[in-house]
Amino acid sequence: MPQSGCRKQWRTPLCTDAFALSSQDFARKYAGSAFERVGRLRVARNALVVLANTKDPAYLPLVSRAATDNAAFIRAMAAWALVNLGSRKEAERLLRDPDETVRQEAAIALERSGS
Repeated sequence: MPQSGCRKQWRTPLCTDAFALSSQDFARKYAGSAFERVGRLRVARNALVVLANTKDPAYLPLVSRAATDNAAFIRAMAAWALVNLGSRKEAERLLRDPDETVRQEAAIALERSGS
């Protein structure tokens, strides 16, 4: 079992869905499940935490996708995850995000990591 406490075969497909599907498509796909009740944004946020805590750069493509999410909340969380996975350069791009919260979270993540 991976260090994160999730079985890998469960983690990756759901993470992909959290970043690839619209909130409506996510709700349709997971209708009636706990994932649908929680919603795509919370699942995506939690997925970013899990992926970042693995410290495995293999997850950078998923986290990079989150950095372009329509929801500023997810882009802000992606900034921290990118830094945690070692992609400071990509996190620095979020310093120019149109949303002030995203820019602030990127700056904090970079500062805390020694930028």
